Amino acid sequence: MRCNWLRWLWGLLPLGLLIAFTFSSTRGHIQSDLKNRTEAALRQAGLPWADTGFDGRDGRIVGEAFAGTDQARARDVVDSVWGVRVADDRSRLIEKADDYL
Repeated sequence: MRCNWLRWLWGLLPLGLLIAFTFSSTRGHIQSDLKNRTEAALRQAGLPWADTGFDGRDGRIVGEAFAGTDQARARDVVDSVWGVRVADDRSRLIEKADDYL
């Protein structure tokens, strides 16, 4: 008995559509869960200035830090949250005014 690949195609097509629908419907839930958990971890670490956003499991850190060590701590905290694949640090340092007149 020979294998008819057209019959396989009729079975694989609905399976592929089901997988695509599942990925598209769960992506928003995953991103919001990661955002909530990373922001809670940042607040617990004493870094409320940092805000996060996600594209899938890839994180983005934005905000204005007072020191470079705070930026590194925020990146470490976000990296340590389970489920985060990569954390892109786009935070900036607040400009320091040397002379107050």
